[in-house]
Amino acid sequence: MIIQITNYPFSPIFALWLDLLVDRLRIEPRMITQNLVKGYTEKRTIADTPDIDVFRQVAAKHFTGVKNYHFKDIKNFRFKIGGFEVGSIGLYCTEYSTGTTVTPDEMKDIMIAISDGDHSQFSIDNDPVVCKKGVAAVLTPKRNISIERLPSSQLLHLCVPTDTLQRKFEDNTRSAAPLSFRYPKSISTDKSHWGRIIRLVGFLWNSPLPEPGLGGREAFAANVEDLIIDYILHLSNDYSEAMVPHKDSVAQRILHTAEEYIEAHYMEAITISDMVIVCACSRSSLFDIFRKYRCYTPLQFLSSRRMLHARRKLLNPEQGDSVTTIAYSNGIGHLGRFSGEYRRVYGESPFNTLSK
Repeated sequence: MIIQITNYPFSPIFALWLDLLVDRLRIEPRMITQNLVKGYTEKRTIADTPDIDVFRQVAAKHFTGVKNYHFKDIKNFRFKIGGFEVGSIGLYCTEYSTGTTVTPDEMKDIMIAISDGDHSQFSIDNDPVVCKKGVAAVLTPKRNISIERLPSSQLLHLCVPTDTLQRKFEDNTRSAAPLSFRYPKSISTDKSHWGRIIRLVGFLWNSPLPEPGLGGREAFAANVEDLIIDYILHLSNDYSEAMVPHKDSVAQRILHTAEEYIEAHYMEAITISDMVIVCACSRSSLFDIFRKYRCYTPLQFLSSRRMLHARRKLLNPEQGDSVTTIAYSNGIGHLGRFSGEYRRVYGESPFNTLSK
């Protein structure tokens, strides 16, 4: 189902204009993709290096959770990357001089990978996906992923942070965001809604950004970021039902009641018994509904909300805040488990986040 996007919190007129512009661009998405991957070395260069250490630093900065690389010809290694950020969203194009295998440890963000030829093969949960003209791979957290890159292959990456999607989801639905979003493993870049994203990417890549100052570049980035996030949230995913009006049902009522209760009381010592009373259902029904619609348990959802709120506080602390006080104020009672799980999810300790 394609949904018209009408909620733009930054600048409705600008966003509507850009939406209409993208919709009316008479350029095939495949042609935009081909021009993107051929032209990135001439402009928007980020790095061009034969140094493995420099490569790892650059890759770690732009591709969170992607750490394992195997190069088939290390002597002739060279890595090129070009691109830019629009708000929190990254748009990058990469090229390896040698055949390369990439196996992400734990994807942190959602990545749409686009190619102009049959140069990159993906394994997503053991299903093969060939990234080629008209077909893009969609990489999301909680999947087993392996990527095979041919020598001199070029790949375009649209990287969208999960926490940005979570915030937008909460704004749009007024309900708690999921741990992660799961999309189809591959998509057609020629279909209308995905095609609109690709055309927008082409528009951004080939157009000069506004000059800094007077809110020009910042306002532009905020509106474009919001538009892309709206596009992606309204694409088919495991939380699509929350983004559109739907017929009420007992299961949906229980699910949303539990999520709203957890979001309102996550800082307290709430239990499954509390949720069962609030939702007026049995314990087994509550767990069955969460497993069916969310693929995790109510307690896992509670833990994820506590960790997400704690991270937001660690990134924006007040005077006198410490990891301990922030953890306790968000309902987290075991600092050791919190620290270990936080490092697994975000790739750094809570102390490192607080000290930024």
